[in-house]
Amino acid sequence: MKLNLRSIITLLQKDGLAVKWFDLGLMLGVPVSVVEDIRHNRTSNAKQALKDLIQYWLNSGEASWEDLACALEDMGNRRLAQSIREVLRKG
Repeated sequence: MKLNLRSIITLLQKDGLAVKWFDLGLMLGVPVSVVEDIRHNRTSNAKQALKDLIQYWLNSGEASWEDLACALEDMGNRRLAQSIREVLRKG
């Protein structure tokens, strides 16, 4: 499955994770300064903050579906992490 902004945002927003974007960014290894900058620039728009965060992560060159699944699992969202892994196994 191709890793891109649209597929990730669709998945995360459908599961209501836009409001937890700050924690997700930290779990994905996005530098705290970047996450703080996004929060400062998008204080009242969690959906746009999530998009900015995921775009930064994708541009880092180290983004993978498995990393996303691990971050979600660490945040307590095992169901979504497992869903991602099942899709990856099916290819």
